[in-house]
Amino acid sequence: MNPWTHIPRRPPGRFRVGDRVRLGYGGGVEAEVLEVHGPLGVGCRHRYTVLVKHYGAEDTIGGYSEDDMEPLAPADGGG
Repeated sequence: MNPWTHIPRRPPGRFRVGDRVRLGYGGGVEAEVLEVHGPLGVGCRHRYTVLVKHYGAEDTIGGYSEDDMEPLAPADGGG
């Protein structure tokens, strides 16, 4: 194998599409992962497109690094 054409495997990101996360800015707003872009940018950090849920305002969509997000507990099924 030619070492110049080999792309090393990167570990998968922490989040998947549909996961609920908290963004660390603005008092910790909740968001939902819409797209996973994989290891991009500085240091090959995983990037995600998320839907940010603003209470009392319009929801927004933005791109965030894995370092800017923390997982939320899954919603209860009710009952």
